[in-house]
Amino acid sequence: MILSVEELAKMLEVGRLEPWATQQQIVEACATAIQYSCGAFFVSLGYVPIVAEELKKSDTKLGVPIGFPLGTTSPEVKAFETQQAAEAGAEELDMCINRQRLKSGDYEFVYEDIRAVVDAAGDGVTKVIFQTCELTEEEIIRGSELAKKAGARF
Repeated sequence: MILSVEELAKMLEVGRLEPWATQQQIVEACATAIQYSCGAFFVSLGYVPIVAEELKKSDTKLGVPIGFPLGTTSPEVKAFETQQAAEAGAEELDMCINRQRLKSGDYEFVYEDIRAVVDAAGDGVTKVIFQTCELTEEEIIRGSELAKKAGARF
């Protein structure tokens, strides 16, 4: 299959998540995402209202990472963060899997952690971020099974 530049751009997710990114840098990056019709632009929760306004007249979706970057916050905190992001206009919510609990074999906790985000996201698209370079093949498979069972989209 050969994709056009426009079709490929719709599949791309971009963002500014560095803790030192200024509001001006985030607005400029958002404008670039709109210019190239990227599928989604990701920003930390604190900038969601600003980016939601910037993206309002575009097809680019607003995305927010949840529990970023380590995934070690509690399911309750992740659910609250998800709810706040969704209420502020986020359409895509990418949660970081709790690698510590996954590596410890605490699968019920990992499932509940993902489920809390899925439930709080409402109609938002939920995805689970794995740092696969830090996981074994078995952990990747098990984490994927848990994400699917919990209702995450990706």
